[in-house]
Amino acid sequence: MEQVKNFRVWVGWCLAFVLFLGIPLVSQAQTDKGSISGVVLDSQGATVPNADVRVVNKDTGETGATQSDSGGLFRINFLTVGRYKVEISKGGFRKIALDGVSVDSAQDHGLGTLKLEVGDVSTTIEVSAATPLVDVTEAQISTSFGTARSAIS
Repeated sequence: MEQVKNFRVWVGWCLAFVLFLGIPLVSQAQTDKGSISGVVLDSQGATVPNADVRVVNKDTGETGATQSDSGGLFRINFLTVGRYKVEISKGGFRKIALDGVSVDSAQDHGLGTLKLEVGDVSTTIEVSAATPLVDVTEAQISTSFGTARSAIS
């Protein structure tokens, strides 16, 4: 009987130890940062390496910058949640400016394929990004109930 009691105590301490170690790992997974990513191509569909990508938070002024890699891919991580202006430029191409790009907590806002057009560097193509009414990247069911008043006489 004494062995069973000692075993239970030992299991209890082991469980407490495992939970104690696991809580910091779970809390580290929660973040208030997001990212913006995309692919930069030219008008013929070829990748554009070393394109300059710059983001500016419209509310705080926070900035981030990177360059596309050899495959035209870019990602700017650790951005504070908010709305951003994204500018993509490369010598010999027209600059692209995307306004109102939304960054959400622990999410990557994929901009998809961005095509740079050959042209004067001083020419900018501006695109205003509006929040879509339907999120096609995530399945979610939600229900809203309004308040209703009834008079009982």
